[in-house]
Amino acid sequence: MTTAVQVTQTFEVYPEREWTYVLAGAFPILEDGVRGESLEAAWRGEWSPEFKGHTIIVSPETAEVFENLWGQPAEHKVEIASGDLLDMAWEDQSLWAILPFDALEPRWKVLRVDEMSPLDDVFDPAAYFLTVVSGSQSAANGAPEIMRNYDADKLTSVVLSGTTAMVRVMAFQMEEKGITYPGEEVQSLLAGVDVLHVSNEVPLFDDCPPAVPLREEQRFCSSPEYLALFEMLGVDVVELTGNHILDWGLDAFVETLALFDENSLPYYGGGLTAEAGQQPWLVEHNGNRLAFIGCNAAGPENVWATDEQPGAAPCDIEWLVETVSQLREDGYLPIVTFQHFELEDYQPVSKQRVDMLRMAREGAVVVSGSQSHYPQAMTFVEDTFVHYGLGNFLFDQMFEGNRRGFLDRHIFYDGEYINTELLTIILEDGAQPRPMTAAERKALLKAVFEKSNWRQTE
Repeated sequence: MTTAVQVTQTFEVYPEREWTYVLAGAFPILEDGVRGESLEAAWRGEWSPEFKGHTIIVSPETAEVFENLWGQPAEHKVEIASGDLLDMAWEDQSLWAILPFDALEPRWKVLRVDEMSPLDDVFDPAAYFLTVVSGSQSAANGAPEIMRNYDADKLTSVVLSGTTAMVRVMAFQMEEKGITYPGEEVQSLLAGVDVLHVSNEVPLFDDCPPAVPLREEQRFCSSPEYLALFEMLGVDVVELTGNHILDWGLDAFVETLALFDENSLPYYGGGLTAEAGQQPWLVEHNGNRLAFIGCNAAGPENVWATDEQPGAAPCDIEWLVETVSQLREDGYLPIVTFQHFELEDYQPVSKQRVDMLRMAREGAVVVSGSQSHYPQAMTFVEDTFVHYGLGNFLFDQMFEGNRRGFLDRHIFYDGEYINTELLTIILEDGAQPRPMTAAERKALLKAVFEKSNWRQTE
């Protein structure tokens, strides 16, 4: 009798790799995106208007990956570099790099490829031009292991905005055209954002005088019904450092806090006491632990909270330094926002610059100015992004400079701050911000970048 011997064949399993890459340049470049076919054509040395005057830089490892996909790179259009690609791109802003998504740093600007970016809130790597799949799919030991350098479950987007005050012309238009009218043109721009911030500078209370007929005075307030606009936009947290929050007295501000509490809308930078207003708002999303903390440096002093009086959190820089340091020790990434001195100029006042740069050096990952009605300059302190003033968001100023503003979309991934996308808006109708056209956006970026001191050496 013959005994059957079962032979099991074994296979070595090579994990499949799905590697996502980005095309990026130095943060102050004006271009926003390219077509994938133009990128591939440029790699081969073929002429493309989108790459006129630009050279592609890659590491030797990345060069090997794309050589297998697109063929031999053209020597006059592709430079294989063993040095620091980011330093090279900042030194010569005509250089654009292809690099792995997990190599992103804040000082890169990610260029969209076919209108897609791995920084988007909804992103499908399989549909993206710069996703490269390689490796074996042998299933001898079950489903193949897939190695990825991009995981949507590790990404968090935060949008910081500038001045919000639903008053005067804006309030009038809201009454005439609907409370959610101001958000109609930017709603799609903000859809999917994980944490949306607004800096609301005025109280919302029942006895706020009617907006119709038009009230033009500088004593500001909003109807509690206007909270519907925040709900429509998906606001997640409200900053209360504004200098108009006590325009209608203490009771109106206390009612505002109660309104936010009743609607489970978190706030920071103001409160029933100075101590309460100085408490950071902590949030964890997709493993990213974020802390929002803010204060009012500009005054007037009568809006500052005390031990007995509600109001905006006053700025005590040593308190901020200590708090930011403790937050870092506790594993949080601090986002510091200031209501600082206002200046209708791209460049900040000296005190504003000193305070904000110090917080960058003391451990904040993002430092942002909420006070400005005029878009202002920005800079980096190592990997910390500092934007002195974002300009108006939901307000009624129709002066040419004041109509323009930024919404800064900060990206956090796997517990780190990795990048920022500058969204640009312009106010219409004294009430409704809309995304800028390409020409409007380029003009604003050029003007602001030219006034930005990118090399902080102090």
